[in-house]
Amino acid sequence: MRIGEKIREARKVQNLSQDDLAEEIGISVQAVSKWECGQSCPDIMYLPRIADYLGVSLDDLLREETSEFVRSQRLEKIDLPDDGKVRIFQCIGNRVITQNELEGKSKKDVPVIHLAIEADQMPEGNFCIEIWGSAQIEGSIQGDVSAGTSVTCEGVQGDINAGYSVTCANVAGDINARGSVTCASVAGDINAFGAVTCAGV
Repeated sequence: MRIGEKIREARKVQNLSQDDLAEEIGISVQAVSKWECGQSCPDIMYLPRIADYLGVSLDDLLREETSEFVRSQRLEKIDLPDDGKVRIFQCIGNRVITQNELEGKSKKDVPVIHLAIEADQMPEGNFCIEIWGSAQIEGSIQGDVSAGTSVTCEGVQGDINAGYSVTCANVAGDINARGSVTCASVAGDINAFGAVTCAGV
């Protein structure tokens, strides 16, 4: 894989635009576009800044055999400053694949954070999601969902564990919620501390 393709892939994993990368490095968007299209290569002096900004190593960018852009740190080993920022990490197993920082945001202004995995990169079989917060999911999940607070989605093919309420159309497994449950149908059992409103269980 050429370096431009690797830059494009790493940029997409981080949910960054060509404009974001160009602004960070101090170059034109056209230059980034030329790199990613294979029409030119970045100057070597830019490579460390590109790698740092995209959250990959220089080896990731330069070695031919490296094409999976994931951070190798385990969550418990990431050295973070005590600066009051809220940081959101997305991981596959113990590999951090992207992170977001929310600074000076009130709870009602927190933006939607999109899943960093492209549809064609989804793991085989059941795809289980664990969210340390609320999960507002567009579409259905082919696996389990675990969230620290509420879960809202169209459907889940596995179980749901929620620290607060659950609002879903159809759930193929069990629901455990510390709040209310509202759904069309649940194929498994419901354990809720709040009201349960379902057409069929």
